[in-house]
Amino acid sequence: MKNRIIYREGFKIFTLTKEYLEILKTNKLNVQEHGQNRLIIKQSEHGITKDKIAPKAIEIINKLNSAGFRAYIVGGAVRDLILNKIPKDFDIVTDATPEQIVRVVSNSRIIGRRFKIVHAVRGKDIYEITTFRSSPGTNSRNNDTVTKNSTGILVRDNNYCRSMSKDVSRRDFTINALYLDVSCMKIYDFYGGVYDIINKNVEIIGDPKIRYEEDPVRMIRAVRFAAKLNFKIEANTKKHINSMGKNLCYVSPDRMYEEIVKLLLLGAGLDTYKLLDKFNLLPYIFGNEYFDIMNSPREKIFIQRGLLESDKRTREGKPNSPYFLYSILLFPVFKAKLFELYTKNTNKVHNLYNIDYSELVLFKEISQQILASIALVNVPQAIVMRIVNSWINYVQVICLKDEEKLHEMILKNTFRATFDLINIRSSIDPYLVKIVSFLSPYYKKAQELQQSKIKDRDFSKSNKAHFKKEKKLRKKLKKEHRKALKF
Repeated sequence: MKNRIIYREGFKIFTLTKEYLEILKTNKLNVQEHGQNRLIIKQSEHGITKDKIAPKAIEIINKLNSAGFRAYIVGGAVRDLILNKIPKDFDIVTDATPEQIVRVVSNSRIIGRRFKIVHAVRGKDIYEITTFRSSPGTNSRNNDTVTKNSTGILVRDNNYCRSMSKDVSRRDFTINALYLDVSCMKIYDFYGGVYDIINKNVEIIGDPKIRYEEDPVRMIRAVRFAAKLNFKIEANTKKHINSMGKNLCYVSPDRMYEEIVKLLLLGAGLDTYKLLDKFNLLPYIFGNEYFDIMNSPREKIFIQRGLLESDKRTREGKPNSPYFLYSILLFPVFKAKLFELYTKNTNKVHNLYNIDYSELVLFKEISQQILASIALVNVPQAIVMRIVNSWINYVQVICLKDEEKLHEMILKNTFRATFDLINIRSSIDPYLVKIVSFLSPYYKKAQELQQSKIKDRDFSKSNKAHFKKEKKLRKKLKKEHRKALKF
């Protein structure tokens, strides 16, 4: 091919000719004029090879194809393959109904009733399989179709169809509305998604106002993709976000917890947080009272430093925990409530940095009240307990003067996270710098202890595997011996 262009802006996209770039541009103009326009991109044009796709995903697709159904890789996986990234998940879409899928695909089960999907388990991986769906008001293959509540939110969407062109209109953004047929490695693009990927654009499919009413989470998903991929949000897509933030109040608090974790723990937390702030969505998520505390100039620096450290850990491949994320985000509220407690109970509570241990019960109550009162987010109880412990440990550690007790604390698994919290906090509280310096040797010791535990655990696992193998061998020898005795 002549005049090949390689797009390199932090990552490699397609290798394309100038002529093909014009084809993508023309296709996008047709989409803008007609609403939808199918473009088929061959493997010779996109260059994605089969070895980039999870073998188990191909196996599931082949099973569905062999049973007479059509099945494709869909959404973010196709987008990431185009961006030359390794997809986190390989989602599959098919014209088979959930009931048909579980009959064809082994080790799979239907999840949910209002939005039925199928999970196929392959080792440690779970593959999500959905059925083609069509828009409300269109003919359905089943009686269990689309239902909206009084606010316009979709509360049931099982309006199955057999058409890819109808299913694509139910997708959220053009960059995710891409289908890859693994049998011939063709990509089907109905809304100019490939053109938007090349131009680093996040654009919603359909009328933004209606789509945000149907599912307000689409607003924060637009923010997440823009931050994660370093894309810009298209003008029409962002037009209603500021005014429709209040619709997030109608989203399930459990779902909001999961979405916030996805938003801020996947390596672009700081950029995402800034965009959420820009679109005025944070007051709806955390509530005006909490957000006013979090948004003070000093606390903003602290939260942004915490998110920066979290992003760094993700890039380095280190584990990142939701509890530590929330303990950073809401620590300013915890500290404000502590000072409130001191001003109201000066006769009961001592100086903040010279605490009687009996007062820790009060701190625990305060912490739990804070986490139970987040406007839209339902933090799981197990995570709540870890956040509460991290805040209480913070108070205990900065008040410790007895080195013997400090030695006891470093044996706890939570000490390293407590040190990280104090270290991040020292960026706005200068008096903590000396405490960080004093605690640093203990932190190193805690790290060494953790490494030692990991080695012991690995050795124990290795021994267990060895003994298991030996036991199996002895069993086999006994069996062979018994057989020999019979003769």
